[in-house]
Amino acid sequence: MSRVNDLLQSIVGQECWGVHLAAASPQLLFGVSGGGTKVQGKESEFSLLIWCAWRLREGANIKVSSDTDFEGQLHTILEQLESQKVVEVELTEPTNDLRVVFDNNWCLEAFATFDSTWSLDNWQFSCPAGTFGATGSGAIEFE
Repeated sequence: MSRVNDLLQSIVGQECWGVHLAAASPQLLFGVSGGGTKVQGKESEFSLLIWCAWRLREGANIKVSSDTDFEGQLHTILEQLESQKVVEVELTEPTNDLRVVFDNNWCLEAFATFDSTWSLDNWQFSCPAGTFGATGSGAIEFE
């Protein structure tokens, strides 16, 4: 797991410059150098895509979650992460839950689900060294 933690730590200090939604699944983009996900004419160096249950909180106050009404303020609230820098990333073992803390004291938490029938990663992280994700079987797999 140390390689996974080392790669996740590479976004500490990076600014989130894009937040995109696929249904209620957020994708956060960090760094601009090329070779990654291309959005708005820029290519991200790092990308975090979350497919599992998640929430964004400020202290004990939940700002928005995967259960939030999509027609409501989901995207508006998530957009407030843009221009925020990552100050901490924590991967909890053995559950593979992920916590990303931003400099505005907001915290994005992803809660991995163990379901062998789940065909997508719970969350997926892309960086110059490759792409990996937390699978429904409870493993971290590299593509």
